[in-house]
Amino acid sequence: MHKIKNSLEILAISTLLANPAIAQKPFELVDGDKEHIEYSALIYSGIEQTLHQLGYNNSETIAALATLGVGAIKEGVYDGLLGKGTASGSDMKMNVIGVGVG
Repeated sequence: MHKIKNSLEILAISTLLANPAIAQKPFELVDGDKEHIEYSALIYSGIEQTLHQLGYNNSETIAALATLGVGAIKEGVYDGLLGKGTASGSDMKMNVIGVGVG
């Protein structure tokens, strides 16, 4: 189960490093990035701990997928379809980092 979380952390770091704009300058969090990381870490931790307490052996995997699903729905539906914000791939990157932090 730790392999999935480690894979997500590697994916997050690789995604950030593969972006030429980020590779050319120091990594800086912009408005909203910190919140995406914090909320994703909080959601991940809450789901993982709940599932672990219920006896699920794969709680980390389920929590990671559920957290990223919540982030994708927020970006796609709330920001994109409803126009309540700006849908952003960068926000999803921050969600992946949040899962790694959580």
